[in-house]
Amino acid sequence: VDRVGPHLLLLRQEIEKLALHVGTGGRVDGAAVTLSVSSVAEESIWDLTDAIGQGRSADSLVQLAQMLNQGQASQAVLGALASHFRRLLRVGQGEPVKGPPFVVRKLEQQARRFTPTRLLGCLRAIHRADVELKGAGILRPERALEQLVIQLAS
Repeated sequence: VDRVGPHLLLLRQEIEKLALHVGTGGRVDGAAVTLSVSSVAEESIWDLTDAIGQGRSADSLVQLAQMLNQGQASQAVLGALASHFRRLLRVGQGEPVKGPPFVVRKLEQQARRFTPTRLLGCLRAIHRADVELKGAGILRPERALEQLVIQLAS
């Protein structure tokens, strides 16, 4: 949970990876978790979404590279970006968003940077990157995410 955060579907996926890693009758310990479970806890994800939402392309790419170098799963990063941009779209359309006041303020501030049309375009770009990550494209996952982050932050 410390490495994944509160996302149950992602936690389930990482537990399944851990089970495959240790095998039947294998020992689950800290070393096995470190080797097989991606570290995608919220803090680094928030740093990335903040940089993207504020239009800091260079910082976004640095944050993404750090996350990938720490072993964070490309699909998990993409899922977090999709979730963030869906929330931005809801905020941009005037829908209330639940969360701590500082998070809501950040979302409102970032949503003002994007038009609803642009947010829909960002979600389409996230979908295209998802297709790339699933093997339908020619780019490596890291490059597909880099292109996406540049597009989202620009």
